[in-house]
Amino acid sequence: MRKFILILISGIFISLAIFLWVNKKWLHYAYIQAKGQFEVMYNTREISECLLDSAIADSIKIKLHLVEEIRQFAFDSIGLDRNDNYTRFYDQKGKPIMWMLTATKPFSLEEYQWHFPIIGTFGYKGFFDWKEAQKELKNISKLGYDTDLGEISGWSTLGWLSDPVLSNMLERSEGGLASVLIHELTHGTVFVKDNLFFNENLANFIGHQGAIDFLNYKYKKDSTQLKKYLKRYNYREKYVYTALKTAKILNVIYQKPFFIQANIATKKTVKNKMIRKMMAWADTSFMHMHDSLLPNNCYFMHFMRYDGSQSNFQEKYQKQHQSNLKKYIEFLKKEYN
Repeated sequence: MRKFILILISGIFISLAIFLWVNKKWLHYAYIQAKGQFEVMYNTREISECLLDSAIADSIKIKLHLVEEIRQFAFDSIGLDRNDNYTRFYDQKGKPIMWMLTATKPFSLEEYQWHFPIIGTFGYKGFFDWKEAQKELKNISKLGYDTDLGEISGWSTLGWLSDPVLSNMLERSEGGLASVLIHELTHGTVFVKDNLFFNENLANFIGHQGAIDFLNYKYKKDSTQLKKYLKRYNYREKYVYTALKTAKILNVIYQKPFFIQANIATKKTVKNKMIRKMMAWADTSFMHMHDSLLPNNCYFMHFMRYDGSQSNFQEKYQKQHQSNLKKYIEFLKKEYN
């Protein structure tokens, strides 16, 4: 019996050692992320406490009051799952705290996939540590992928932790703040594993419609706040349309026989020519930039990830749920959870 127990214990330790060795890169990343998340959480303060602090500017307090109203509206009026997210405040002091890395093949809109135990597969990777982000960027770039590394203004831990309000979120307009908060709260309500495009497109749609509903609720219809939000949104939509059109045409070109058979130099020329043409349609300064500064596939993949399916959600929202966001969210929870 003792021999059996010794063999069993040895087997467990050997298995654990193998697991740690095989997953050492992921474990290192998990440690860095946990450390960054802990530092953020440790330095947050309850919003209720901030509102009583005379050292905090009234302009910040006004936005924090607005955060509380948006949360309450998201839970009570449109039916998102209640949680403790955005009850605490983190002052970034004007500094970025997290970056997101994305990558795609150079001549395909196929994104690089990162695999994480338990939570699944994602087409992006977040970093609290800038040096670690740069290291991963170099590694992926060496494989020949188009890459993009940029600061992010918010993230969701899907209810695992209490996500704080970041100070840079408060720089947004009333509608913009409502949109980003409801977007992130949606992730904690409806989340489909290994389906990034669905999750982000849905959160963007719910965030936008929720912002409209909130502004109508707080300021009534035809308010200055709603008009301001919609004006900015509609302006962005024109640009989004061009970006999605670019992605669609690039995707067709990349699959053409002549392109597949062309050499690398020719592929780059065709790709950059099309991107310049599309950006000129959008009336931007990109068409005057040097090739090394042109948007790459990651840029267009970003719009596909967050905006590519908005019309599908809009149609179901209007036709099947009579433009009632609460009913639509109830349906989504039953369908996907």
